[in-house]
Amino acid sequence: MLTQTCEIVRPEAERPYVEVCPLVEITEGVLAQVRRGTRPQYAIVPGASGKGLVADLDRVMTVKKGVIAEWKREQGCATDDDRIKFAQTLARKRNRFAFPTDFSDGMRKFRDHIFGKHGKLLSEAGKAYRELDEIRVRADPPNWNENEIELTFLFVISPDKDRANIATHIDELFKKIELPKKYKMSESPYHLVTLDDLTARDYSESVPLDFEILSLG
Repeated sequence: MLTQTCEIVRPEAERPYVEVCPLVEITEGVLAQVRRGTRPQYAIVPGASGKGLVADLDRVMTVKKGVIAEWKREQGCATDDDRIKFAQTLARKRNRFAFPTDFSDGMRKFRDHIFGKHGKLLSEAGKAYRELDEIRVRADPPNWNENEIELTFLFVISPDKDRANIATHIDELFKKIELPKKYKMSESPYHLVTLDDLTARDYSESVPLDFEILSLG
């Protein structure tokens, strides 16, 4: 069930439909990827993941409330934390920014390097990447269809993290970027910041890279 509770309890005459998606069986390997946040097609449903089942968010459909009322209810998310994480996964699926293809292609090695190192507990780079909460990028001008765009990256961390060590690995990480010439780095190509450092303009004029693995820790 994907529809919010506040909509489900509305009178059927006002809100006759709810959104649902199927639970599908996946392999242990794919389930591990879903848990790491690298498969946004799927969402963890704690009540079903023990059976190797996940919600397939690519197969959303609407069903009348009268039909739903006949189904046997099984609780998928038993705690507020479970429900919050499920809602965040839905939001990620639907709110991801559509970066231009040439930007996504040019960032592929950057992304692969983070994902490759993130889970390696003995890797110094992996340790640095695990201390990142989010990576955002700001384009100037903000229209990504312009012929020339200046980029600034924002690496968001908690206040207690080792900035110097993280910065060392970000310097190496930037060598993985292979963007077309239309993309230029700003004079200060990246900033290592906390949420307190960010202004409302910084946040509203930047978009997150789709690296949920960082926020999952």
